[in-house]
Amino acid sequence: MAIDPRCMAAAFCFIISNVLFAFEVVISRSGGSRSKWLDLDPSYLQTRWTAFEDLREVVVIGVLIAALGWLFLMAPIVQMAWVLSRGGKRLVGVHSAIAGLAIMGCLIEMIALFMQAGMTWSKFWLAREFNLDDWTSTGDGTGWRVIEMIRIITNGMIVWIATFESLAVFGIVYLVFYSVAAEPKYKTIEHGKSKGGEDNEVVDETASTNRLQTTTLQIEPTFTRAFISYGLFIGVLAFFDFVATVMRYIKWQPFDEIALYIDILLGCLFLPIWILCLGNQLPDATSQFEEDEEKTSIMFQKAYARFKGMAGAQS
Repeated sequence: MAIDPRCMAAAFCFIISNVLFAFEVVISRSGGSRSKWLDLDPSYLQTRWTAFEDLREVVVIGVLIAALGWLFLMAPIVQMAWVLSRGGKRLVGVHSAIAGLAIMGCLIEMIALFMQAGMTWSKFWLAREFNLDDWTSTGDGTGWRVIEMIRIITNGMIVWIATFESLAVFGIVYLVFYSVAAEPKYKTIEHGKSKGGEDNEVVDETASTNRLQTTTLQIEPTFTRAFISYGLFIGVLAFFDFVATVMRYIKWQPFDEIALYIDILLGCLFLPIWILCLGNQLPDATSQFEEDEEKTSIMFQKAYARFKGMAGAQS
């Protein structure tokens, strides 16, 4: 069966947006002087804002594509939770948590990304059109210091909102791993011998007990062990990303570099691969679930009809 198109679109969006993000980081960090930046040197800040003005299109396009990626990903994860719960009949709390994390994580991340796009465009508009050179005196450059501090503050706000993404990814893949690991691995079928000597799975009520036989069949997991194990690896990386993001406010170096590298690896490589694997297995898992539900419904209807027939015969 073909890969779910929503997962393909989400993986494509994540790869493109994170490649643009990596490009923006490399360009913005090249040739920078940390000491002048910490001193808020007006000439240095003006030079950097002017040099990186062309990046505003890259940043805005990247965050909009990333928002689309989260929008495409939300529905497949909720569908996966529904299939794993067997239509709300199994581990309801666990699968409700998966769906809740998917919905909250995607919506919060989309809101944060749209805020980032709007603030980025506004900051570059201020840098391009407004007078930032002459405030208290000619050429004091106070405006460049103010806009740089605004950039740092708004980026910090977005970073803390975006850290929920890492926790949501960790929670989703861990709960999926737990759900698949807790699935029954075998099922027992009772069947008897028909008059012709052939096996018959539907046991007649008048058949003697000593003629009943049982067969134990192995049940294939809804999602493969390799997929859920790889998902757990993704979750561990996402958790380390969250820890590194928090720790860099305690000691900026080297945790800033660690968080940056994990973000790029997750967004450009590991997470898109997981999404594509989900899209490859989700259609088959959904079809199997629907077939099982249809079989269960038919068996229930036959049992109900047999019960009505027995009740009518007794009356």
